[in-house]
Amino acid sequence: MRYFLGKLLEVAGMILVGWALFAGLGITPSGHPDVASEYLYLFLGSAVFTAGWLLERSARAS
Repeated sequence: MRYFLGKLLEVAGMILVGWALFAGLGITPSGHPDVASEYLYLFLGSAVFTAGWLLERSARAS
């Protein structure tokens, strides 16, 4: 179960990192590039991905 939850978190993190690209390019509802939002989504996406990776790794080790 932890393995699949880890994979789910990894996918969610990659989606957030992809959304950061759109925020940086200005493809958002506001229509303007927002660097602060881009950095926020990059940080959140990488944190969620890393949490999922660690969870998946611990599930494989046990």
